[in-house]
Amino acid sequence: MSDKYGRERLLIIDGELAEEEQKQEIQYQLYHDCYMYALRSILKDTLWKWVYQCAESACPVFWKSPVRKEEIMVSDR
Repeated sequence: MSDKYGRERLLIIDGELAEEEQKQEIQYQLYHDCYMYALRSILKDTLWKWVYQCAESACPVFWKSPVRKEEIMVSDR
């Protein structure tokens, strides 16, 4: 059996190798989920801190858009 890249894969239905592969897939999925939750919370905290700083600043804060090459007003205090 080959995967989508054309590489041949060895499938063992019953045996220790199949159990080990299943354990590795489960561990990878748990690691991936934990990593994504941690990254999401870090980005969320950073974004909220930036938004609060912009809201509390005395002067307007501008952000220069890298795509449109124009300044966007974030806060109008």
